[in-house]
Amino acid sequence: MNINKALELKKGDKVICPEDRGEKGYCGKVKHISRNINKSYQGIDYIWVSVSHNNGNSVTVWPSHRIN
Repeated sequence: MNINKALELKKGDKVICPEDRGEKGYCGKVKHISRNINKSYQGIDYIWVSVSHNNGNSVTVWPSHRIN
């Protein structure tokens, strides 16, 4: 997700998280959005996004450039 789209995210929006470290990808709901813009070592701007999944029982934090 590009940084402009990420900055438009709101709590409750649905996002798609990719497979990661042997875990399957999933669709989850945005729980919290950081508004501090960071830059990856590849030069990509991103923000941190907390995503709840498994009926809200689990929350993971993703850099916005890895989610859709």
